[in-house]
Amino acid sequence: ASAAFAFTGAAVGAPLWNLPQNDRGFTYPGLRNEQAPSVFLAYSNPDSRVSTGIFKWLKIQLVSVEYSGESLSAPHFSLWTASGSGPPIIWMATSDGITGSDHYWALEGTHNHLNWGFTALGIYRVTMRASAFLQSTGQPTESEDHAVTFAIGTLAMWRATHFSGPDLVDVNIGVPTADPDADGSNNLIEYAFNMHPRDSSTAAITTGTGISGLPLIQVENVNGQDRLTIEFVRRKASTNPQIVYVPEFISDLTSGNWEAGGTTLITPVAGENDWERVKVTDSLNLTPETRRFGRVRVALLSQVAY
Repeated sequence: ASAAFAFTGAAVGAPLWNLPQNDRGFTYPGLRNEQAPSVFLAYSNPDSRVSTGIFKWLKIQLVSVEYSGESLSAPHFSLWTASGSGPPIIWMATSDGITGSDHYWALEGTHNHLNWGFTALGIYRVTMRASAFLQSTGQPTESEDHAVTFAIGTLAMWRATHFSGPDLVDVNIGVPTADPDADGSNNLIEYAFNMHPRDSSTAAITTGTGISGLPLIQVENVNGQDRLTIEFVRRKASTNPQIVYVPEFISDLTSGNWEAGGTTLITPVAGENDWERVKVTDSLNLTPETRRFGRVRVALLSQVAY
């Protein structure tokens, strides 16, 4: 609720994903630089965010931020350090656009930890450039641009496991709607059913034991009646998968009136803490004259409650 954190771009009460400045039992990335002594020029830095005095400064400039995800609002990236009881020191923030002030100052031969903030689930490719003045000539020198990828959320983590670099944000390769292995199942379906987006497969899971594959739809005898069943694996809700699974049945494909429901049986998947096996039995008995179809609709959630 503090106005001091409005720079993050997160509204009051909205979630903010933070890789922290200090060790809290999970990743707290920093910035580290190494170079031979007497390479950089020492000077007094006029930026009010740093200490006064003559030091050898390295400037790390924010060049761009690419986002790929499902946020309904503009996703933002920010970088700041805590300053005791005072307001945070803001180094980078995209909520007001990327300007010349979006940079961090590091001293020669140091490493520093900072707070990295993200306002939405998804993939962020944060590109930065380092620069300094050379002691030998007093002239500026700068690095090539370097992109660092952050995967925020379970779906983004899965994408970053299977794709890297520019592929992650390529609409033909790494986004949920892409089908890079051309097997007819886009990345979202592969993610939902524990499949590999780089290996082409149209196989259904093995009944009772399968841990990967498309839903298995078949006719089974249930209490003396033939029923259509749908069997599939799904990600547990506790993993915050950012998707929902909706098993549905229909008698006439031309009607479009898919019916959710039936009897559901959920069993654990051995050795897979993030997955469970689901079997849904249709409520309609089958006769020789009956036509019945089934599917599992996977819906992507743009907002996730935590």
